[in-house]
Amino acid sequence: MRRLDSGRADALGLTLVAGGANVAVASVHADAVELCLFDDRGATEIERIRLPERTGDVFHGFVGGVGPGARYGLRVHGPWDPAHGHVFNPAKLLVDPYARALDRAFAYAAVQCAQRPDGLRCDADSAPTVPRAIAVGALPRPRRRGRGSPGATPSSTSCTCAATRGRTRGSRPSCAAPARRSRTRRRSGTWSSSASPPSS
Repeated sequence: MRRLDSGRADALGLTLVAGGANVAVASVHADAVELCLFDDRGATEIERIRLPERTGDVFHGFVGGVGPGARYGLRVHGPWDPAHGHVFNPAKLLVDPYARALDRAFAYAAVQCAQRPDGLRCDADSAPTVPRAIAVGALPRPRRRGRGSPGATPSSTSCTCAATRGRTRGSRPSCAAPARRSRTRRRSGTWSSSASPPSS
């Protein structure tokens, strides 16, 4: 039996953690959110797990035993009121908008629509036509050094906000005059002037 706990609301999507995954899904009007797990090939839905907690507009939970490579999707329960924009339909498998990988490309199929052409609710399962998200670990941080690189300290960086026309006009003698004065190329001219080396 899977361990199920409240998890965290502040990390949207599925995040792998020790022993399983934290799942958090935001929806203002939903009544419940289910995590749907599939077999290793993504062909058969093997389990639906209702997220146990709601904090504000975020449904969340820790689901034990979910590891790297797990195929999953979401189903959301809520009001059916098309006149007010509410077309919640748990028969429709949804893709995690925060997923880092999918097992296939998107392809439209009519069964993915929550509503039939006659306006009635379509209760056919859309899962066979919808990509599965794939659980993956955190992406590695780039390892760069120098200004602007991740992890740079505030004392080693600088930020300048300035209108390029005012910053370059007349104050940078080293800027080429056509770049400073061109009306027809004002945008590209002022930007290239800004990039000119300062006079010594």
